[in-house]
Parts: sequence; structure tokens; C-alpha cells
Amino acid sequence: LGQQAAEAGGQVEVLAGNHDDFLISFLTDRVGAGRADAFETCRQGGYDGLLELGRFGSLSLQSAVRNYDTLAPPEQEQAWQQLKAERASILATMRTDPTGRELLETITKMKLVTEHDDTLFTHTNPTNEMMELLVRDPSMSIKEVLARVNSAYRAGLKALLIDDTEPDSSYADMQNLFLNTDNRSNLPDSTIALRLKAKGVNAILHGHTDDGVERDHGLDAVGAGRLGAGRHHRQRADRHHQIGALALEDARQGLADE
Repeated sequence: LGQQAAEAGGQVEVLAGNHDDFLISFLTDRVGAGRADAFETCRQGGYDGLLELGRFGSLSLQSAVRNYDTLAPPEQEQAWQQLKAERASILATMRTDPTGRELLETITKMKLVTEHDDTLFTHTNPTNEMMELLVRDPSMSIKEVLARVNSAYRAGLKALLIDDTEPDSSYADMQNLFLNTDNRSNLPDSTIALRLKAKGVNAILHGHTDDGVERDHGLDAVGAGRLGAGRHHRQRADRHHQIGALALEDARQGLADE
């Protein structure tokens, strides 16, 4: 797909989401974003995608994963527990198996946030903390800040998945900031919206949204645009709010009043 996009004059960028974080956190035996237990979240939530890692496990685990849908509930639970027990050996196998290695290296190329033209793209709701990080240093452009954020995240992924070393603390900081899907109500205020506008950001395109959608009135008022996307989201995907002159004037007036 990436090659086809390049030939057509475009590009493909892969943004990490919470389910990617489940897989990474499980493989590396770490807590996920928001201190989530990746294994239990997937097992109890029926996110069977994690079971696909069983292809790099023992023969018995591979068989259980291939036939998972035909297994009785106790046998399905046994498959989950076997996956957990083989976690360390699965990651070790992936590091040496050509297919597994390619998958790990692909994961280490994921980004947390990117921008094209005047639009930011990220997986979860844009929160005050996320957007404040992007505008905090007035001497840095959005591109420079995003490069720093994504570099820290990618370096942590490489340390964990490829090098088998502990990542810098900035990895967990970026992980929790951009992949915690339980932090959905703290949305950019008017001050941050204006600072984003000043740096050339007119809209934010994001995916994972279930809660807080109806409370998202502040973004409309100050114009920090957003467009929800995703097959299981209740966001109205046909609304793409740009930062408009009237909205900016309202925000400026609010700042003046303060």
C-alpha cells in the first residue's frame, strides 16, 4: 500500500492506537496506557486479535489459535492462558523469525501524531495536555515538535521490541499522553485553540471516540476543528469544523475578558 501511495504521489503513515498499545504492552509485559492490563483487557473484552501472536508460539498454541472459533469456552480460556504463559518465548521467536521480525520493525515505525497541511491526525481525543505539549515552545514549529514526540515513542518501541532494553522515561510519557482512551473529556480550551491556530493548525482529525462527544461544545465554540472517524464511533463524521473568524473573535474576546 505504501508503494502504491508513493507511486500516486501520496504516502501512508501508520498511527498507533490503543489496540496497538495492547499488543505492545502484552509482548513486553508492561502496563498499557492509562495503566491498563493489556492481557485482561483483551481476554475479557473479546479482543481476539491478540491471539494471533500464537502463530509464533508452541505447536499446541498454534493449533489452538487456528481452531479457536471451534473450541468450547473452557478450551478457549486455556488458549488465552497458554498465550500468556508463552509471552516471553513468543517475543524471543519474533525477534529471530523473518515474519515476526518484520512485524516488530513495522511496529517501531508507527507514529503517535502527524500533520498534513493544516490538519493534525491522532488516534484519541485531543486533550489539553496533548495540545499544550505541541504549542509549549514558541520557538519550535509543529513539525519540529511532532518529530520530537514521534522520535521518543519510536525509540522506546525499538528498545522494548528489538533491543530488549528499557526505554527512556519519555516513552511512557508519550504512551500515556496519546494512547490513554479513558481521557476524553479534557478537550482543548480557547487559549490552546488560538495557539494552535497561530502555528498553522486549523483542524484535528482523530479516531477513537465514544465518551464525551456531546460535551465537546467548546471545540465548536473556539474552532479547534475535529472530525471523528471509525467504525464503532458515535461521532458525527460528516462535520469538519474549521477555525473560523467569528469563532476566533469569540475566543479572543474571552481571553480579553479574563
